[in-house]
Amino acid sequence: MAGLSAAGFSVETLSEILAAMQADYQSKFGPVDVSDGSPDGQILAIMGERFARLWELAETVNAVMGPDSATGAATAAFAGYLRD
Repeated sequence: MAGLSAAGFSVETLSEILAAMQADYQSKFGPVDVSDGSPDGQILAIMGERFARLWELAETVNAVMGPDSATGAATAAFAGYLRD
């Protein structure tokens, strides 16, 4: 399962996103053609790519939220907690 867990942060891949979106779409609208060449499939692919980028952004934000990995402005959040 994607997201934050005790094991760390895992990203939902584009293929996982598309599979879930296609299944949800077909459960809502019935046996609709969601293949890559169909209009519905193309819309889902466009949206899926945007969602994949959001997952990648979330992974980046998570990665810079630790005191050892923070850079730039993110280090200010840890200024009161870090000691030499």
